[in-house]
Amino acid sequence: KSVKFTNHQIDLNGPVAIAMGSYIFTCATTGDEVRVEYTFGYKRCADGKPRIFLHHSSVPFSTGAAAPAKEVKKVALAGSK
Repeated sequence: KSVKFTNHQIDLNGPVAIAMGSYIFTCATTGDEVRVEYTFGYKRCADGKPRIFLHHSSVPFSTGAAAPAKEVKKVALAGSK
């Protein structure tokens, strides 16, 4: 349904900029919100435009109870025994 970005820090190191922060995703069907932390790395390309060269996102660490594991269907890969 929606995504809200919050920049916590933008660090400039010569030709590279690193942005760190979080986004909150809102589910379109349930309205549930999930916060995810992110890191983006930017560099200027030959055309002078900044481009993302690095991206990482993860759900923050929690000491709460682990979510139940979902059953995974095993599928044989081509050529595997």
